[in-house]
This record gives sequence, structure tokens and C-alpha cells, in this order.
Amino acid sequence: MSRQKVINDLLQLYSLDPKLSSFEIFDENGVFQDNITICTGIKAIRAGFFAPSYVFSDCRIETPTLVYHQPDRMQIHVYIDYTLRLFKVHLTTLSTITFEFKPSDVHDGTYTDKATYVEERWWGTPLKFAKDGVIGWVCEVSAI
Repeated sequence: MSRQKVINDLLQLYSLDPKLSSFEIFDENGVFQDNITICTGIKAIRAGFFAPSYVFSDCRIETPTLVYHQPDRMQIHVYIDYTLRLFKVHLTTLSTITFEFKPSDVHDGTYTDKATYVEERWWGTPLKFAKDGVIGWVCEVSAI
């Protein structure tokens, strides 16, 4: 897997039509966190990405910009425009998405393309209440 595939799979997850194969970018015990959600483990992450299709009817994603790329981490900026299903209102955000990657099993200083932690910040807003993500808890309880 390449880092470009990691980006492509993440954008597929944001598209309101997540494919199960796109979750392969996450480590089994990975964490996804944004300004209102914390999802720990692959089941919670899956639930967290399937849920938005019930709230939003459409999504447009612009081509992401690579901010930096290192062996253990990567960061992108991407504009995402969602349409609320009920009110047909557009919500656009500039997301800063940071990936942290799992070290390889060979212990040679290399890293895999499996994300152990993915953090999304909306408009660069620092995460608040990171450890009590209520929606993350709901995602875990209703994990698919």
C-alpha cells in the first residue's frame, strides 16, 4: 500500500459511500478523532464513517493538498462540502488531517501504511474534549 492509496481510501470514507476495503488503512486498534468524535478500534471507526450518510445527502471533496510527509506521519488539507439531508444546507470545512503510522515489525526504523491515529481538525481548530468524545462513545456502542 502506498501513502497515495491511504489518502485515496480516506477520501472514499468521507464520500458518504465508504467501501469496506477503504478501512484497511487503519490499524485494528487505530483511533480516529475529530472535533466532536473519538472512535477507538476498527469497529468504532467503521461506525463513525457509515453514520454521516444518514445526516448528509451529498458530499463534494476537493483534491487534497499534501502539507508534509514523513516516514511516521503525514498531513493533508482538504475542503469538504456536505449537504444536510433535511434542510439542503451546505456545510463546507477545510479539514487538516494528520496521520500517524504504525512502525514496521522488522524494527528497522521503517513504518507501515497502517494508521494508528488519524486526527481531523476543522478549520485548524484544536481538538477540545478529546478524551470524552460523546459521538465516539455512541459509535463504539453501535459499532457494526
